[in-house]
Amino acid sequence: MRARPKTPRRPADRLRAWAAALLLSLSPAAARAGAVDEAEAALRRGAIGVALRTLTGHLQANPGDVPAQELYIDILANVGQSEAVRRDRAAWAEAHAADPDAWYLLGRAELSADAAEAAYRRALGLRPGHARAQMGLGAVLLSKGATTSAAEAYQAAVAADPGLAEAWTGLVRAWIVAGDRAAAEGVARRAVAAVPDDAGTWLALATLSPRDAPTLLTQAASRIPDDPQLQVALARALFSAAAWDRAEAAYDRALSLITEGDAQLQVERAMISELRGGRLSMDGASALLEIRPIAAQAPEEALVVLDQVIRTNPESGWARLVRGNVRAGMGRVQDAERDLRGAMVALPASPEVWGALGAFYLAQRRAEEALPLLQKAAAARPTDPGPAVATAVAMAQTGDVTGALARLDDARRRFPGNVGPVLATARVLLSHGQADAAFELLAGALRINPDMNLAAALVSAAQEIGQPARALQIMDALAAETGDPRFARAAAGLRAAPAPRPAPAPAD
Repeated sequence: MRARPKTPRRPADRLRAWAAALLLSLSPAAARAGAVDEAEAALRRGAIGVALRTLTGHLQANPGDVPAQELYIDILANVGQSEAVRRDRAAWAEAHAADPDAWYLLGRAELSADAAEAAYRRALGLRPGHARAQMGLGAVLLSKGATTSAAEAYQAAVAADPGLAEAWTGLVRAWIVAGDRAAAEGVARRAVAAVPDDAGTWLALATLSPRDAPTLLTQAASRIPDDPQLQVALARALFSAAAWDRAEAAYDRALSLITEGDAQLQVERAMISELRGGRLSMDGASALLEIRPIAAQAPEEALVVLDQVIRTNPESGWARLVRGNVRAGMGRVQDAERDLRGAMVALPASPEVWGALGAFYLAQRRAEEALPLLQKAAAARPTDPGPAVATAVAMAQTGDVTGALARLDDARRRFPGNVGPVLATARVLLSHGQADAAFELLAGALRINPDMNLAAALVSAAQEIGQPARALQIMDALAAETGDPRFARAAAGLRAAPAPRPAPAPAD
């Protein structure tokens, strides 16, 4: 069981101010904070490989740096290396059996709640006041439903180390689960006072105090201006408060901090012009932003909602854009095109509309019409991999395979953590008789990012070239390294598949 959410977080012992950093600049603690900060900055840019290299180099010289080890474990778990990192921490704990930190880190890496709890209790047996082990124990107990015991463990953690932000947010979560929001809010306020430079504590308090959220998040953003999650939360709070000018500035700041862009944020930011101009109501905007899960499960119900939004907001281009996308997904091609063209009339300068109409044309194999729209969308949204990939696919469909592959090579360099450019490159290679190159590309990508979409594409490429054994070897290795049963199932499927037929002998 994970001892904490699988999203990288700010370390609990971050330096609090530039003066403290100056005073500690010659100490080992400053070096540790610098390494973790550098890795976290890389993560915010989406450069997972850079973050891992930074931590690996630092930990080789400083294996006892617990915050750096925490982040290293969390990143590896996020990229599918859970089993490998668990084995590594287990070996380290056995070799350093008297070190409570070693057992705490093993608990953080363990995959089951019982194993994690045993490791945390081993750490506490060696050092009863171990704050991080108490924090980990709290997370495990909360996952088991022992809410009161979890709160007690978290309380012991913050008593031992008031600067441990992760323990504070865990204690807030325990009170929320217990159903006592007043107690949770009180803890969140204490957490902000104790760890004012941690974004997670401010986010917890803003969630529990929605009326005060714009003020709280503005204060937080002034202290922590480079945290994307905080800027996104501030933008959305200002959006809900109809503070349009400030919301636009917050959205722009948030998007500047997100290396690969965020399509949903772009949509929210772009809606503000219609909201400000009275062409879209707040109720209509809320319906549009919440329609995606409805459309995925019950598209006909989604259309009823969208029809109502358009009746009450007849000048909204966004409403037509969303309805056009839903209709396209249902196969109602003529209706979808009419909606998307209507959105283009209402929002002629919108990159989101260019991209949506271009993607629609591309899906209809109308690449010549799609290409100029997608090129404009890609130019306007350089941090979004979606338009860049779609543009390359359109280029390939128009016959410019060399140009398409060059554009996809550039996209893979610019978006190293995104599988979209890799999958698109493989599709182009496969469709133009270069299955071996597609296989090698996918195999290399899987070594860095064990993603199931990449794995499925690799299996297809292996069958295309008649060498399923090569894919099977990779699937078996990934199943062992990650502990993810989906790779084991993929390997089993390959074993059960019929053997490829040998190519026919050439005629005499």
